[in-house]
Formats: sequence, C-alpha cells, structure tokens
Amino acid sequence: MVQLTDDKLSDLSFDVCYSEHAGKLKTEPDIERFGQKAVGLHSFPVSWTPPFLSISTSLHKKWIAANSNERLLLTDLVIECINNWRSNKGVMNFGHRGNGVWLRSSAASETIQKRGQLESLLCQQLGKEKVHKYLDSLFSNPTSSGLVGVVVQTAINKESLYHFSNERRFSPTKNQWEISNDNDLDPYITSGGCNSKQGTALTETHPLIIRPNEKSGSVRALMRGIGRWANSKYHGRIHFEILRTDAQLFLVQIDHEIEIDGVDPKNVKREFTKGNASEVEAFTCYKIGEKSRFRKLANIDDFAVPGYDPPHQLFWCQLDLLHDLVKNHQAKLYREIDKLTGGKLVLREDIDKSRVRADSFNLARTDTVTAAQAIHHIQARIKYWLGKGEDLANICIIMHGFIPAQSSAWAMYDRKENRVRIHALWGLPDGLQFLTPDEYEFDIGIASWSERTNFKEFFLQEQMDGSWKIVPVLIARARGKVLSKSQAVQIANLTIKIGKKLDADVHIMFFCGIPKEMEMGEVLPWFRARETAVYEEKRERRLRKVSIKNISDLDALELPQDIALSLEPEIENYRNNEFIKFVARFAVENDLPVEIQGSPLAHAYYMLKDAGCTVFLAHARKNQRVRNKQKFGKLVRDKIVDKIEQSGEGSLSFKLSKAEKAAAFFGKVVEESIEVINAPSGEEQINELADLYETVIGWIESYGLELNEVTTIAAEKRKKAGGFNSGEVLVGTGIKLGGISGGKHTRYSLNDVTHPTLGPARLRISAARLGLIASGNDESVLLNNGLNITISIDDEAHLQLDFSERETDENQLKFDI
Repeated sequence: MVQLTDDKLSDLSFDVCYSEHAGKLKTEPDIERFGQKAVGLHSFPVSWTPPFLSISTSLHKKWIAANSNERLLLTDLVIECINNWRSNKGVMNFGHRGNGVWLRSSAASETIQKRGQLESLLCQQLGKEKVHKYLDSLFSNPTSSGLVGVVVQTAINKESLYHFSNERRFSPTKNQWEISNDNDLDPYITSGGCNSKQGTALTETHPLIIRPNEKSGSVRALMRGIGRWANSKYHGRIHFEILRTDAQLFLVQIDHEIEIDGVDPKNVKREFTKGNASEVEAFTCYKIGEKSRFRKLANIDDFAVPGYDPPHQLFWCQLDLLHDLVKNHQAKLYREIDKLTGGKLVLREDIDKSRVRADSFNLARTDTVTAAQAIHHIQARIKYWLGKGEDLANICIIMHGFIPAQSSAWAMYDRKENRVRIHALWGLPDGLQFLTPDEYEFDIGIASWSERTNFKEFFLQEQMDGSWKIVPVLIARARGKVLSKSQAVQIANLTIKIGKKLDADVHIMFFCGIPKEMEMGEVLPWFRARETAVYEEKRERRLRKVSIKNISDLDALELPQDIALSLEPEIENYRNNEFIKFVARFAVENDLPVEIQGSPLAHAYYMLKDAGCTVFLAHARKNQRVRNKQKFGKLVRDKIVDKIEQSGEGSLSFKLSKAEKAAAFFGKVVEESIEVINAPSGEEQINELADLYETVIGWIESYGLELNEVTTIAAEKRKKAGGFNSGEVLVGTGIKLGGISGGKHTRYSLNDVTHPTLGPARLRISAARLGLIASGNDESVLLNNGLNITISIDDEAHLQLDFSERETDENQLKFDI
C-alpha cells in the first residue's frame, strides 16, 4: 500500500495500490476497500494484464465530504498520483502502451448482473476538467450501491475486444465457454463456444502470445487455456473482458456471477379448488362429438384421438340467456359459476361466424377472475354487443375453471419434415411469446429425440389477484428442464396423433404439470392455432440492440441507425395485438430487424413475420435447424460430437455400454476396411489405414488392455507362424482340388474360392466374399423360385439386399431356398 500524506492535504489523502508491474505487492487489496474490479485485476498473472493502479473507496468518502474547492484539490491529487505511477520504470517498460489511460469504476457490488451500470472514461490526456467531471459523475451515480473505487488502466492499441464467459445464461457447465467478438471482421476468431477441458495448461509467468503462423487456432487455444486456468482458480461462473493486439491477449476485467433474488418455478404455490360439475343449470358442459355452431367448443374434438379422451370441462351459455339471468337471477348465477369452477375461472367469448361479422381472434377473454368479476364481465359484454346491434343468441360465453399448470408449451407437427418441435416455459403460455423457452425435437423418420435446455432468466407468473408479473428465475434453477421426458414424449405423441387424424400440420398449445387432483392428465392440449409454420432466422451480423417496451420507446428513436429492435414488452402489452402490429409497421417502414427472446411457435413471432418483418431469435444457434438430418448410428472419434456442438449444429449421441462395445468396434473395423479398399491410392490410403489402425487401438483399449500387450503377443505369433504379408490363401487340406493334390498353384483366385454356399434354407457368404463385394463387385444370386437377390455394400458399410424377379441367367448361381 502507498499512503499519500502531504501535510497540506492530509485530510484529503486516500489509499492506492499498484499492479506488480510497478513492484511487489505488500498487501493484497480487499473488495470492501477497492471493489470487485480492482481485486479481480490483482488476481490475474501480471504478464496477462496491462499495468493498472487501484484507488480505494476512501477517495469516494473524501469526495462526498468535500466542498467544491476541496474536490478540485482531490482531482489534482488523483492526476498527480496517476502521473507518478506512469513514470514508474516497470510501467514505462510495458511494451504495448497506447495513448493514455482508462478510468473505470470498481464497486464492491459490481457483479455480472450490474455490468455497464457505472461509467468508464478513456483519457488520452489527463485534463483536470475531464477527470473532475468523471469523478463527480461516478461518485453521484444513483445506480451504484455503496462506495466506489477507481481503477486506472494503461490503454493499449487493441484490434478486438472479446467477451469470454461461462455464465449460466451461456453455458450448462463450467467447462463450456462462450466467446463473443465485438469485431465481426476479426480474422483471428469468431463468436461461438469452446470447451476448457480441451485447453492446455498455461504458465502464469508467460504472456498470452499469439503464434504468428496459426493466428486463428492460437487464439482459440489460448481462450481454452484461460478457461481451464479460471476454473481451477475461481469458484463459480465468471465473465472476462479480453483485449487482443496483433500479437498478444490481455485480460482487462473479470466479473463474478452471484445468486440474486429469484423464484424457483418448480416450487411456486398453486392454490386451486376443483369445481363440481354435477349440477349444471344455466350453463351446458360441452361433450366431445356434439355439434356446435361455436368453433371454440368444436375445436376440442380435434384432440380426441386413439388412446386419449379429452378431459376438458368447458361450460357455455348463449349471451341472450345470460342477459336474463344477470337481470333476474344474479345470485343464482353467481352460485353456479362459483360451484362449477371452484371460485377461480377464465371466461372466453365466441360467435356464430355465419351470423356475426367480427374478428374471432380478437374476441374478449379474461385473466383468472372470481365469480363476482365474471358476472361484471358478462354484463359489460352484453352492453357491448347490444350496442353493436347484434342478436345475443349468436354469441356465447365459454367458462372453465382455473388450470393450475406449472408450465406451458407450444408444439408443432410438420408432415414434410416428419418431426415435432416443442418449446416450453414455466408459468403462463403468453410468456412464450417474449421469454426464452426450452426446446425439444422429435424426428419421427429416424426415431431420434433431442432437447436443448436454455438459460431461462424470467417467466410469466399469475399473481394471487389474477394479475400478471414477469418474475426472475432463481439462477440455480434457470438451466433446469421445464418438461420431464415423460411430459415431452406425451406432448409429441399427442401432437402426431392429432396431425395424422386431421391430415394436416398442427400447431397446439399445451398446459403442463397439472396436479393429479385436477384429473386432467399431466399434459393438456388446449388450443390449436392456424398459423402457417415458418422458421426462425439467425442474426449473422452484430447490431446494437434497442429495447422496445412500449410505443414511446419507438417515438424516442433517432433514425436512421444500424440497430435491431429488441422486443421486451411491458406486461400490459403482452396480449396487446395492436402494440405488436405497431412495432411491425415501424420495423418494416424503417427497414429494421426485430429480435425476440421468445418462441417462434408463439403468436407474436407469426404476427411479426406476417407483417413482413425480419425477425431474429436471441437464443437461436448459428445452425438452428439441421435441414438434411442424417442418422449415422456408428462409432465416432472422441472429439467429433464436441466439434459438432461447437459449430452450433444439433446432434444426438450416447455412450456405449461395455456389452455393446465389441459389436460397435466390429462394425467400425468393417466400415474403415471398406474405406481402405475404396481409397484411390497414396495419401488417401494412408489416411484410411490410419483410421483403421486407430479403430483397432480403441477396440484393444476397450478391453482394458495396453497396445504393447497386444503387439508383444503379435510379435510372438509372427515369429512362430509369420504375418499376412505374402498374401497366401489356403484353399483346403488333405483333398484333391481340380485333380491336383498339394503344392502351390496360381490357377485360383479369391473369387473362385469364396462363392456363396447353400445350407438348409440358408445362404452363406464368407467375410472374404464381402470384401470383394465391398470393392464394387456386386453379387447377384438367382433362386429357383425365380427371385433374384443382388447383394451390395454401400460407402457407409451397409449390407444391401435388392430383390427382383428376373429371367434365368446361365452365369448366375442358383439355390433352392
């Protein structure tokens, strides 16, 4: 520590602490006195970061207590302190000096969640007015909590700034890191993921030098090494800022992720009372299969498929009948509504479209209301429709009890792609429009199941009074799965069955995680949308995002700007179609893309796309969809799956059990052998033989053996009986072949001695014959019943049998089978 003790300014003195470029530290700085940013910088190896100076929070205390003249003196003292530090030999010898220094905040409370709330300033010249203005702004910033220190960093001439993070919002595990590059044209590295488990251990005394002949690979390797080092040094998740010059990387900031107040959505208390439908008078309970002129009732019939009887309880009544009940029997109506629904309910409205001209999509509905509120709503709708001059008999109110679902989902069955996509999020289904969901996919054609668990920062929760609130998710739960495998499979199966029943692509909203007491099943198909399926786009170019919560945010924009509109509506606009339409018109007129956090299966996405907007998903991967899916079902090298995932492409894989390994390695040896046979020559053959060799090594090690154990036995066998180099084929022993007994002869070929043979109702083909077939010599066999079998092996090592009826060919082999 260095204590500034000028006699004239002793009451204005403050503590400072230098990085080790200026000499060995005597005392480690602590967070309370110097702040998170300073302590983080002091935790870096000195060769990995530019020189810096930390000024303690005592300066903040002095500033608050000082008058205007004393603040000017404090500014002089800060500038003098910085200049003295910069004249230090170790700092002056730093070989990457740029122009000036950075002044940056360092608060004890500055964590990942508060990044960017406090200011930074680049000073090419330490002008008194500029420094004074910065300090005054910093120490009076209302967003800061507690006292703030100051970090002074040597400014270096950077080529790019990288953000490198394993925060939970980016990464399921500490070893998976996300690289974000502020320079889209950076040739060294692009934004994307990397795995620190693959990183090489870095030496703290060595600078982070980029190898000149392999810049791209070198930067990524250094990033992996930094991640590995960080995971061994720090507890929890972190976010680095890293500067790149043309030859070196520098760590310039670290932020730590801490738990903030949030809700565990799996433990949300869902109060409900199950209704009693035994005594229905005014209302009618809709029964599956009944004819109805109200489509919202008849739509439930779509969900009646083999093995599933829809358990929906929808009560309905024409508005003309309700008009009489409201006027003359309101108490009776109140009791019935309360009894049928348990006192918490939702009202929806529908019309006979052949008799009422209205947009059925914008018909009224309530949030969760009480029986008294329901009657008030009914009265308001009667007044509305009478004012329109409509016959109330052509309008109905549909009522159902509150459904205490834990989560909700949208599912889409695509007949052409032959797959089901599911997006799910805790809380109310409207949250899926603007909040990040989990993603599931079932490919029917290749019977593959995949899921992507995203970081879900918020969910939409209904409060006790029926209002909605966007609630932060507890960080520890934010990467938890919304749906169980059982729930996801049920949704997929029901969606497929409904699609096949209707012979159509279907798009269905589900309630999920419903309590057993409700007797509605674990998942409940609730609504079928009619939108045309479209697929999301990935934002390839980095744009500055501007948050749009309401129309005022659009009015305040100064255009033109190269920006994306990040749609994050206020809660009042979650179900406001007019707001979405206004945003869409604004975006199209000004040629601006719109970015949403929500699901492309939800309604807001379709509205924006239908209006002609370019819509990006904030959570979309670079290769969000695998358009030409392939099913491999084969053993691959150890790093292949990680590389596929890092490229952003989805994949499905599993680990072999011990019992399965022999079969898998057998198949892999066959596959690699075929590739050796079909390799043209030279380098290609060497590469394929290397793959075959690696496969054999893997097979050996799968038995827990070392390669040298096997090669030792192989050498002994070679010494006793020779190898296989001469290509000698044993035709037979103790018999006469073709009238010649014994000896070595050249009249035979492998084709001659490997013909398929017939056993009782059996066709046998030797392994050597399969080798000939793999070389391109398809085998054609004609059976006595006139059926022809063509045997071939394709490039993927699949044995293929083609059956056809053909005339007898003298040269074909014939069998009685």
